[in-house]
This record gives sequence, structure tokens and C-alpha cells, in this order.
Amino acid sequence: MFVFDVIKLIISSDFSHLADLKTETYKFGMLKHMVVPTSKEVKMKPEDMIVSKTDIKGHITYCNDAFMEFAGYYEEELLGQSHSIIRHPDMPRAVFRLLWNKLHEEEEFFGFIKNMCKDGSFYWTYSNIFLNFGAENELLGYMSVRRYPPVEGVEFFQNLYQKMLEVESQYEGSREGMDASWSLLQEVVSEKGGYDQYVCSYFK
Repeated sequence: MFVFDVIKLIISSDFSHLADLKTETYKFGMLKHMVVPTSKEVKMKPEDMIVSKTDIKGHITYCNDAFMEFAGYYEEELLGQSHSIIRHPDMPRAVFRLLWNKLHEEEEFFGFIKNMCKDGSFYWTYSNIFLNFGAENELLGYMSVRRYPPVEGVEFFQNLYQKMLEVESQYEGSREGMDASWSLLQEVVSEKGGYDQYVCSYFK
């Protein structure tokens, strides 16, 4: 009866004080883990390299030790889960539109990505995401290699992403907000020679 007592306690509890918190959740078996973002940052070192692979639907099929170390999950908690398990709510939706547009055009994506750990802390990465093909040239999924992000790039994109999020929040429809956020992104990076040219200038 212990499990049912716990469930009744959860149902009867007042969680209204969490209503204003930005949260992300993931399913692990029959459990649901709530992650509340914090201000604690975990910083990558220049020698660090985080690697993961997903299937074509974005479910994790491989993650190296560095991925688990930074994200704070065990391998069994990650395999089969959507890669969005580490998505931070501070990331604008328009950035992921750019990412998927690149992949659908069979191009590589480079970008500064803020990820969230299991304990709510965060870490910035300089991410390179590309298609992963099999021996018969069939698409198996996607591969992501994340490296140390240069500080000046993090500062630039952190400010830009905050402005993009503010734009997205001004629209009731997610599509309209994403379109406006996308336009802002293109406008700002055009002053830097375009998105690809500016972001790839950090690839060393």
C-alpha cells in the first residue's frame, strides 16, 4: 500500500508555488523527473569533448563519458530518451529551426548551445551536429560533437538568445513568435557577415 499512499500524497499536495518556475521533464520508465533550472554553471575545459548519437527521431543511441559527466545522468537514463532531455528553456525555438533546416538540407550545424543538467545547472557548448550514415549510405540518425565554447561567443549568443526569447514570448502563436525570433537572428548575424561565417569563425 506504500506506493498508493505516496501517490495520494502527491495528488493532494499543493504545488502552486512551482507555477512560475520554468521546468523541463523527461520520462524514465514509469517515472517523471522534474528539472528546475538553477543559476549554477558547469564549465567545459578546452580539452573536453562531448559526443552523442541519435536515431532519425532524435532518440539517444550513444553517449560518451563526458556527456554523462556534464549532463549528470547515467547511461541507462539516457539511452532511448529524446535528446531534448538536456534542452534548456533559455534556448530560443528559432535556433532549433535553424538546426533542423540545416540537417534536412544535409548540411552541418554549428552553434552555441546552452544545455541543462539533471540537477538544473547548465553548461554552454560549441556544438557541431551532422548526419550519421551507415555502410550502405543509409541515414542512421545524427551525431553531435560538442567542444569548449569561446567566452566571447557565449557572451554574444547569450545576449542574442535572451532577446529572441523576449520576442517569442510576445506572440500567442508559437509559429508567429518563432518567425519573429528567426528574423531577429538573421538581422543581427547579418552584421557579422551571416550566421555561418560568424559562428564558424570560432571553429578551431
